[in-house]
Amino acid sequence: MDIQRLVAEIELDVQDVRFLSDAFVRNPDEVGRRVLKRSVEHAQGRLAELLSALETVQAKSPVTEATKEVKLVEVRMPELQETAEEPEINITPVPILAERIKPAVDLKRSISLNDTFRFSFELFDGDTERMNTVLQRLSEQPSLDDALVLLSQEVQIDPENEALADLQELLTKYFQ
Repeated sequence: MDIQRLVAEIELDVQDVRFLSDAFVRNPDEVGRRVLKRSVEHAQGRLAELLSALETVQAKSPVTEATKEVKLVEVRMPELQETAEEPEINITPVPILAERIKPAVDLKRSISLNDTFRFSFELFDGDTERMNTVLQRLSEQPSLDDALVLLSQEVQIDPENEALADLQELLTKYFQ
């Protein structure tokens, strides 16, 4: 697993633990304790994965890195050619912000951190792993209709539930 991606997932796990512990402190009950415990154990598992990944990566020697850096500089240096012609200048227009914003690669990354916590608690009973699995499966569906059918199989459909309505709206935007 990519170390940077693993660290990003650990950061989300820590946010999850922080949110759950705040909720548990405000309202200590058995369900909250179990959900918090499961979240902490999940974060511990990811930390163990990170330690394992770090063990497999060999440290690079400073001399090797310095040599690579020098080679990169040498490669980037263009050779000067003496010509009588004016050099051609290519000006590429810089796109405006709206053109540079790309849709998310997967559904999970298109959901804000607040919505992640909200969906986890309101739709998946605090089970973040299950939510992530369902989101992955939703993003792999070929169409919005197929995704909505899968969602109806995974969560209890309640027209009054704002979190469900928001998730359905995100799915609609994702599949457009």
